Amino acid sequence: MQSLRAWLGENAAFCDDRLALERDSLGHARVAALASIPATTTVGRIPKSLVLSHRTSSLSLDDSTRSTLDSLPPARRLVVHVAHELLLGAQSRWHVYLASCPAKEVPVALLWDDGEASTWLQGTQVERERRRIGMNRTRLRDFYTSALPLLLRQARTTAPSFEVFALAYYLVSSRAFQVDAYHSLALVPLADVFNHSDPPHVHFASETWVCPECGKLDRCEHDDAGELVPNADVKIAAEDDTCDMVVEQAIEAGEEVFNTYGQLSNAKLLASYGFLLEANEHDAIEFDLDEATESCLPRGIPSDAFTERYSKFRTLEINICVDIDNPLLRPTDPADLNIDADGRLSTGLWCLVLAAAELSAQVSATSLITVASLAGVVGRMASEKEVAGDEGAGIATRFLPSVEEVSMHRPDLDAAALLDLAEGTEDTKVRLALQYLAGERLILERVEQQWSDLS
Repeated sequence: MQSLRAWLGENAAFCDDRLALERDSLGHARVAALASIPATTTVGRIPKSLVLSHRTSSLSLDDSTRSTLDSLPPARRLVVHVAHELLLGAQSRWHVYLASCPAKEVPVALLWDDGEASTWLQGTQVERERRRIGMNRTRLRDFYTSALPLLLRQARTTAPSFEVFALAYYLVSSRAFQVDAYHSLALVPLADVFNHSDPPHVHFASETWVCPECGKLDRCEHDDAGELVPNADVKIAAEDDTCDMVVEQAIEAGEEVFNTYGQLSNAKLLASYGFLLEANEHDAIEFDLDEATESCLPRGIPSDAFTERYSKFRTLEINICVDIDNPLLRPTDPADLNIDADGRLSTGLWCLVLAAAELSAQVSATSLITVASLAGVVGRMASEKEVAGDEGAGIATRFLPSVEEVSMHRPDLDAAALLDLAEGTEDTKVRLALQYLAGERLILERVEQQWSDLS
């Protein structure tokens, strides 16, 4: 990592002397504090001219090729440029930087093949995330085939292998930052050495309001063309044209210094970054309507009758019935069908539970007042607060069958069994898949336990 630090200095980047760029026992890069650093300190400053983007890459393009490449989504466009720089090796301006990055694919779930690890992820949030992003190994290979001619037309080296192309995709997926209107998505040396945590010690800062044609912060020739409408009262110094790492909470000597990639669930982290956090507060289990209906539908009840009751509850302002501190329910958009990391049902999922309970003749919830009462009762009972009179008598028993149906979503193995399997495998991808699935099972087990405790 010392070569990276020297390269940063040679290219006018700043890294605070109180930060150590190092590798842990597994060879993973990280940033550690050598001394305490107060909040608001700028501990890293990277000139935008040093970022690796489609604007700064050495890939020379004719107008036709550039137009084709620019029509791609920003991430895929950047992959082509990064693959080109990887191919250049020592001839690339970013050789030292790229050499400090992982030299082989990290197990981001987006690029897993259809083997055992992917099988374990079927029906999970990771699978949903992969569908949302629209990328997998087969599609990446198709992209490689279509993008390869662009590289061959201009590259001064041999054609990249698919492995190099996949590495470029991984680097962009896991390390790129949104820099500004000119560079768009880019790799930012130094900024990507900080690992993820939430809350973080530092955050990434960049002046995004720049000319999208030339990247200038101040007025430029493109302003008169109406392509940029700057605030004439704001003057930004040229030296501010950097990407900065700014301390937002005081750092103690000896601590690893973390950035944040955003409020990301483990599904997003595994899909795009290839790792998991223990006890991630942003985790959630989502259901589509058909899936949730199947989980909640009482036996012997026609699905159209169930859908009708569910639609009735959705028309009520149920969110106002659920206190934000309710330990079992969480106020959300009625269209959201999910369970959060604390095992709380969204109000949309609560509507499904109400419909199931009513159709099973376990409870009558014909008005908003009744719904509010039910939500309040289960919340108070879960908080171990006294419930007046017979207000809560049997309430848990009435709802428990429907909640249990939800919590038995994918019941094949419990969390403990999944974790045992994870410990027994040497396959990194399979281990990550099992650990992730165990996390989802723990949430569902928490739901069942919390509601069972009311009875």
